[in-house]
Amino acid sequence: MIEWAKATPQAIRTGFQFGGHAGNGGRTPPTDVGAYALATLCPNIQDIYLSYTPVTDAGALAIAAGCPNLTRIDMFDTQVTDVGAQAIASSCRNLTEIDLGFTQVTDVGAQALASSCRNLITIYLNSTHVTDVGAHALASSCRNLTAIHLYNTQVTDVGAMAIVASCPKLKRIQFGKTQVTDQFALAIAASCPNVTWIGLNRNGGVTNVGAQAIAASCP
Repeated sequence: MIEWAKATPQAIRTGFQFGGHAGNGGRTPPTDVGAYALATLCPNIQDIYLSYTPVTDAGALAIAAGCPNLTRIDMFDTQVTDVGAQAIASSCRNLTEIDLGFTQVTDVGAQALASSCRNLITIYLNSTHVTDVGAHALASSCRNLTAIHLYNTQVTDVGAMAIVASCPKLKRIQFGKTQVTDQFALAIAASCPNVTWIGLNRNGGVTNVGAQAIAASCP
């Protein structure tokens, strides 16, 4: 990555995916050292993909400080915590898409993103420690969301319903393996006319009642 960053300082887009479904092709995944090089040598970059890497908050802080024009960043399954999320939120206010799934991010990070990145369109916080508190923050500040993924979090009907009530442009909704019930499914049916994809899998509280309501309202 360091050699690439040196060779292409004017780059505005790059994609690095290692491990997981992407495979690493025998390459060594970038670490904080690579993230720092990217941030230092490519200040105009807009899209960064560092999923499935051992990048930590140190790398996230470097990117936040060096790449203020970011619009999309993918740090899925990294070692980033609220510290990194807060730094990115504070410095990269033009973000429209962020993936912090499978990280240690909590409501603190979600609140920071909601407060500073009001142009967010897509956010992935699957398998994080986000609860209704973070969901409420996103609902209050990110009303242009078209996709929100909160699979395997502690969100309940309270937070989930706040989001669908406040974000009428939603098209993709993932609340599988949360604590939502038919009440949320009914809210989707009533408030999300543009929805094209819904994930409510592994929710014992969602029954045929909710499924039928969604089917009737979202043909």
